[in-house]
Amino acid sequence: MDDLLDSNPQCSFVFAFADDSTFAAQGSTLLECETALQPAADLLYSWCSIWKVSLSTTKSVVSFFTSDPRETNGKVQPTVYFGPEKVPFEGIPRLLGVTLDCQLTFGPHV
Repeated sequence: MDDLLDSNPQCSFVFAFADDSTFAAQGSTLLECETALQPAADLLYSWCSIWKVSLSTTKSVVSFFTSDPRETNGKVQPTVYFGPEKVPFEGIPRLLGVTLDCQLTFGPHV
């Protein structure tokens, strides 16, 4: 897995813990985030194909965090593909046991 982590595109971030990986991007607009994140998703898809690894699709989601109330609660949803499949959107994802919300208030976790 080190080869995947080392070859992550510079426009995105990757965080790994044990067998969990999180790819992230930041930007001023949703389009900037999608554009930065898609190459990482393509790289992951290619890596999985090469190493014959399958992802847990029930645990794979895309989320969007923003302070703009016009974009919260699923009003805008990023589009990222893992190969031919669109990654499902989750407005309140769980990451390593922590429940996150679109404005990172941690309200749903508490």
